[in-house]
Amino acid sequence: MAVSRLLLSICLPVLAFMVASAFGKQDLVERQATLASLIADLTNTLAALQTLLSADSLNNIESLVTNGANLLTPTFTNQTQSLIGTASALLQGINTNSVNSLLGSVSLILTPQLLTNVTNILGGANDLLTPEFISQTKALIANAGPLLSALSPLVSALSSAAIR
Repeated sequence: MAVSRLLLSICLPVLAFMVASAFGKQDLVERQATLASLIADLTNTLAALQTLLSADSLNNIESLVTNGANLLTPTFTNQTQSLIGTASALLQGINTNSVNSLLGSVSLILTPQLLTNVTNILGGANDLLTPEFISQTKALIANAGPLLSALSPLVSALSSAAIR
């Protein structure tokens, strides 16, 4: 940034002299003002670019492009288009009358009594499924496995004998 300002401070007077010799003094003043404005805009733009082109920004841009490229494979793109097309077709098939009809049907099923019963069932299940009960149930199942394996040949023999 400082280098560009130094170059501009050296070049601007030389450029002004060259223009003054080719044009009148009034033209030179107008052109100098225009050139100063352009240089100010360029300086602001370079400052913004300097921030954008920092090492962190470039790494972030590279990561974004790389991950975007990995994500946007032809397969993913085709699947996404298919999903959107399917969803669109489903949504177009739904109309207000069918939604109202569905809600009416559901309201016949979801009575206050049903909701009370479901709440009671969930409360009972919550009371039953304590950590102790779960631990005991796991132990019972673990202990029953070997017992059932040992009894399996006996049950098969009894079944075969009963069938004859």
